[in-house]
Amino acid sequence: MLLSTGQFFGQGSDNPTIYPLDGFSPTQAFSMSRDLLTAFSGSPRYTTSTGINAWKDQSGSARDVSQATGANQPAVSTAGPNSRECADFDGSNDSLVGVTALSSLITNSAGFYVASVIIDTFPTNSALSYQNSGILMDSGVFAGLTVRSNGGSPLVYAYNWDGNEDRAEASVAAATPYVLSWRHEGGNLYVGVNGVESAPTASGNTSTMTGTQRVGNSSGVTVFDGKIFEMASFSTVPSSGDRSAIIADFMAWIGA
Repeated sequence: MLLSTGQFFGQGSDNPTIYPLDGFSPTQAFSMSRDLLTAFSGSPRYTTSTGINAWKDQSGSARDVSQATGANQPAVSTAGPNSRECADFDGSNDSLVGVTALSSLITNSAGFYVASVIIDTFPTNSALSYQNSGILMDSGVFAGLTVRSNGGSPLVYAYNWDGNEDRAEASVAAATPYVLSWRHEGGNLYVGVNGVESAPTASGNTSTMTGTQRVGNSSGVTVFDGKIFEMASFSTVPSSGDRSAIIADFMAWIGA
């Protein structure tokens, strides 16, 4: 397939010279298993002590996420059909945290997140989207991606707080590789699963942008049980074609 950047990506390719986010401007970019941008090539993607103590931002902005407490560090693992390296969150206390404010990752009116994951279990079942297991969230709990057991019919939520809880939802399952997306644009909120987006949910500007980043944990209590392979965020939403190319590349890499 031909990416909009002019690069070719072969489905399932292990070619390390292809950088799928070249030509884009992510505000953060993470991968456990490959370089996403040429400028990052050759740098360490993560560091470990007990588990992962720092996941390195490849965007050039040094917006790393880290965890100083050994017991709370996600493990390094491999998973998925293509056996890619991932950060394995235990659903108990693992998380990675950043010092970057939400306002540096997205704007209050627009943003795009993409993350490749496998969900192991769904430990929470709250009617409020932001009280469920957080894949991505800010410390103020104003915007992010969460998953819910929903009585045996699991859901992924894209969540935004504009003075009220707004959420878009889609069905997901355990032990399945997905590329999930969160998009806020034009007064609407969308959640995507492997490139298929939900119907729009009306959502105004995110109320507060001062919270800092959380990965694998939405509020210090509702933690994620599963694997995260790659993530990226954008404050300017890529075009539909560019989003499709990024998602297709992330899917091909993990075998979704």
